[in-house]
Amino acid sequence: MAEGAGPGGPPPVRAPAVGRGAAWDPAARPGPTAGRLADPEDLARGVARLFWLRGIAVLAEVPLPDGHRADLVGIARDGSLWCVEIKVSAEDLRRDVKWQAYRAWCDRFCWAVPAALAPWLDHPAYCPAETGLVVADRHEAVMLREPAAVALSPARRRALTLRLARLGAARLARAADPGFERDCAV
Repeated sequence: MAEGAGPGGPPPVRAPAVGRGAAWDPAARPGPTAGRLADPEDLARGVARLFWLRGIAVLAEVPLPDGHRADLVGIARDGSLWCVEIKVSAEDLRRDVKWQAYRAWCDRFCWAVPAALAPWLDHPAYCPAETGLVVADRHEAVMLREPAAVALSPARRRALTLRLARLGAARLARAADPGFERDCAV
């Protein structure tokens, strides 16, 4: 049996060594976080269900004006905009350097991860005081940490709200009439 492994399998996932003087190295973490823990579409489905119940309508794979693509963007009943970055493995999380750019396009930013990855998001590198944390699977999700609200400028809010409305309408039109873009070309 491998060192530290229990009779039921791999060693338990340990949270990052924060505040104990140890350097944080995600690549050195043992256990199930070494590979992909979930399907991103499954997490998106669970988060969308949670957000709908909270009064937030979401769109997936939203191109942002700065060229980035957000995994999920939602608009709440009060008009606040939410971005969700989905991560399915420690390697995926460690390699992501673009997530900070999403914060410029939302009032609230959240991470969505499988349960085994949640302790990693407490590390200061992921701004736990400012970012939300959602643990999700295909069927449900739970908000473990509410994100801090940072208000967008009115001009940026209007631009993104208009982008979301047009993107949603275009997706509905494609679903209702798959050839509409070809048939209506000018």
